[in-house]
This record gives sequence, C-alpha cells and structure tokens, in this order.
Amino acid sequence: MTGTLNRRDSLALLGGGAFASDSRLSPAPSGSACRDMSAAAGSADVTGFTFAELACRTLPVQAGRFASAGYDTSGVGSGDYLRCTGSGPFLATRWRRQSRDGQWFEKDERDVDLTHMGARGGGKDDTEALLAAFAWLNEQPGRRLQVPRGSFATEQDLPILTDSACLIGQAHGRGEIVLANGATIRVGRGISQGKDREGRLLRTVPGKVLFPRIENIGLKATGSHSQDCLVLEHADNAYLRLLDISHFETASGVRIGGVRTRWVQWTTLDHVFVNTNEVGLTIEMAHETDENEDHFLIDACQFYIGKQPVKDAQPACIRIECRPGRATPMWNFHVTGRTHFLGWKRADNPPATTGPIMTSGVMLVQPNDGCALRLATIRDAFFEDVSFPIDLRRQVTGADVSVVNTQGCSFMEAHTVFSGKDWSKHGATAADNHYINGGFVCDGNIRTYHRGFNRMSGMKGFDRMDNISVHQWERKTLCLEGIQLEARGRVDVAPGQGGVMLRYDLSTPHAEECRPTSLIASWPGADPYPVSITPKEAVIRFARPPAERGTLHYVIEV
Repeated sequence: MTGTLNRRDSLALLGGGAFASDSRLSPAPSGSACRDMSAAAGSADVTGFTFAELACRTLPVQAGRFASAGYDTSGVGSGDYLRCTGSGPFLATRWRRQSRDGQWFEKDERDVDLTHMGARGGGKDDTEALLAAFAWLNEQPGRRLQVPRGSFATEQDLPILTDSACLIGQAHGRGEIVLANGATIRVGRGISQGKDREGRLLRTVPGKVLFPRIENIGLKATGSHSQDCLVLEHADNAYLRLLDISHFETASGVRIGGVRTRWVQWTTLDHVFVNTNEVGLTIEMAHETDENEDHFLIDACQFYIGKQPVKDAQPACIRIECRPGRATPMWNFHVTGRTHFLGWKRADNPPATTGPIMTSGVMLVQPNDGCALRLATIRDAFFEDVSFPIDLRRQVTGADVSVVNTQGCSFMEAHTVFSGKDWSKHGATAADNHYINGGFVCDGNIRTYHRGFNRMSGMKGFDRMDNISVHQWERKTLCLEGIQLEARGRVDVAPGQGGVMLRYDLSTPHAEECRPTSLIASWPGADPYPVSITPKEAVIRFARPPAERGTLHYVIEV
C-alpha cells in the first residue's frame, strides 16, 4: 500500500475510523529523479533523498535504516527511518511508507518532531502536519513528540489519547503551537454514556489518559473564537511544566482561557505561565458518580490577567467551578513555591465611568450546598493587584464548609483579601502573611483564624464590616500588626477609692465584644468587677476599697 494521510484521513486515525490514501503525497513529483539504490548492495544505510521520495526508490535488501535529507524538502525535517519489522499489513502514513520495491520504513520513534510530518513553521497553516504528528503520538502509548524552534499553526483540535504520551519542546520554550480560531490541545476524552437515575453523568472508561506530560512549549491562541488553550478532558497524573500560555491579537469580545480541567485527578502544574483575559486555570467539578476531581499541586507558576477582559467578565487566576447537584468535596488543592497571582493592573483599568475590573485569585463558583474545598493550602504565594485573592463570595449561592489555609503569602493592592458568603461556612487561616497597600484583610462573611505574626502596611482596616467577633486568634498579641485585641496594664488606687477608670484602644466598635479576663487587686477582699466596658475604656468597681494605697492589674481583650 502506498500513500499518506490527508487531513480527513489523519482525523480518521485520531478517531479510530477508516483510512484512505492521498495520491498528492504518494509518489515523487513528476520529473523527479527516481534513482535505483539497488547498486548499493553492500551498504546497510542509505542517505541523500527525502522521505517523500521513498515511494520511487529501490533500496538494498539488507538496508535496515536510511537517513532522509528532509520530509519533502531537503533540509526540513530530516531524520532516521527504520525498516518495519513483523508481518504487517502496514498502513501508509506521514511517518510510514513503502519503497518502490515493496520494503516498509517508518520514522525512528526515538527522535520525532513536527517537521518530520511536514510542518514548516513560520506561522503558516500546518494543520495537516500537526494532525499527522498527533496521530503518530497516539498510535501507541509512551511516545514522545518534540516541538522544535518555530511557530506551528493549527485550526483544528490536537488530541492526546494514549497513556504516557509526551509533548516536549526542544528549544527551551522557543517552540510554540499557535491555536487558531478555537483550536485547542485536548488530553483524553470525557465521553458521556448518559445519566444515572439521579441525573449524574456516566462516562466511558476508555477515554481516560494516564500520565500525560506536556513540557517546555508555548501555546498561543489567536483568531475570532472564544477558547481554552489546553483542556485536560479526562486524565490522571497529568504533568504540565515550563509552559507559556497566552494569546495574540483576538477579535473584540473573545474570551481566552489558559488551562481547563474536567474529570481529572493528581494534576501537577510546575512553572506554568498563563497570560489571558479571563481565567488562567479552570477546574470543573462535574456532577457525576465514579470519582472526584481533586488532588492538584501548583508550584512556582504565574497566573496573569494581562489581556483586556471582555465586558461583564469576572476574570480569575484560578476558578473552581462546582456543577449543579455535585455533593462531593474537592480534596487536596495545594499552591506552593512562589506562585504569582497577578490581576488586571490598576493602571490599566478602563475609565472611571465604567468602573474598575475586579479580579479574583482563587475563586469558588458554587451553585448549591454539598461541594466544598477540603485541605486547600496556599503557601509562599504573591498576590498582586488581585481584587479578591481568596474569593468564596462571588457566584456562590450555597456552600458547604470550605476552608483555605494560607501561610507566608503577600497580598498587595487587594480590595478584600479573604471574602466569603457565610461566615458559618467559609473560613481561612492566616499565618505569617503580609498585607500591603490595599483595602481590608477580610469581611464579616468569612471566619478567619490568625496565627504566627501577620503584618499590615498601608491597609484601610482589618474587617470591612467591623465584625471582629467572628474571627479567632492563636494569640491576642502579635497575631496581626495594627490590630489591638488585648489591653494590659496596672493602675494605682488611692486609699478609700471605690473604683477606677481604665483607658485603652481596642480594635472593635462593639462594647459587648470586650471583656476583662484578669482583674487582680493588691489588697484582700477587693473583688473588682466591671460596671461598664467599651473598646476605649472600662469602669471597674471594688467591693472593698483599699485601706492603704493599692494597685490593680488588668487584662481587657476582645
């Protein structure tokens, strides 16, 4: 069989359909020299012609390998091809072809890149070549497809459908795939088989991909279609590393997302840079029966809302979407290692007549009770110009108990760092954080627990709603710089004096939230007790005035 796959046939191979040959790519062009190689009977290796010319060449019977001068043009896509072993039958593709004398050769899979399938780069439309390259990648598990230096464009989705498939850049991230007009790279297939009696989705198991790896490449969206650049549709243990995901000029109103996951577990993002106008990472929590979508490790990444958001958008660096009816929580969501959350910068906001664009850092979107965050931690991260870094407030109509643990993070230019919908359900811990030049640390709709030493510099206040009583503190002192939660001191009492006035300044507007935890007089029978107490002062009476000069030691706290 001779011939190679055209676009239709490549799609058929990706989807497991029928195949047909493409006569345009089978024989060498008319007038080309079909040199007989049979004279080279003593040589095991053959060189000097392109792979596209193999159909009109006769090779030595003992030749086990030939090195092409290029795919179809000398100097572009050169590589080694090995004799096919086994009884066949073999299928002619862009990586496998038959010589004139009936011998089959295919690309040495130890070194395959996009140019070996005919891709030329330079921003030209390489859709057919890229479809063929991904068809090769999906032919059997464990293959490695390389992206060389250059810009390779496609207008169709590029699927990864086999276990342990690797898509790796060769040139330190200088190779990129341009995703034009809605195209995306899609890992796995989440094919629905319908719904169970309770309306939850059922999926086909064969669509899942295990241990896919994408590393050291750029993914660039362009065109007039809203899209996500990379979709993990149905995959476990996916590893994404050293990716540069963003978009070129797009039409007005186009929404571009970075990475979207759906039906995945044990996903790692390591040094991934996303620059988009809507959401950097979207995690869908589907309403289904057979497994959770959880276990995310995000290390040393950057999520940047650096492109102009569209009208009425609610852009977020990371958005966790719980689908209606989902009743299971999300377990193990961890952000570590200097991850940078960067919102739409204030200097770039539109005129005041349209208002600022409010962005979220980690946003929970939840339309019902039942689904929540469990074991969510964010450590050593930097939130810059993000309006709501921990956002459990917007688009949440119900919610089970969700808690986000933060430690060693810096929050700069935030409107409200910790925001929630219901303080009885939403909580956050804060340890050794720094809040810089912004609005408020929290609002009264989220309960916070503070430990270690948290610092405030240039903030408007602590609680936007002055609802201090919903928060908890490991220690009343040194837990948050600028917040006075405890007043300690001593006051001298004159002989016969029946009471004293204590003056201090506690950080709460409500008198009922202040109480004395220690009133110790230096003379017996004093039995001091409060008559009135406010955040600024307290009146203390004595059951027995001192006969001689005495001292009262006091502790008043929120």
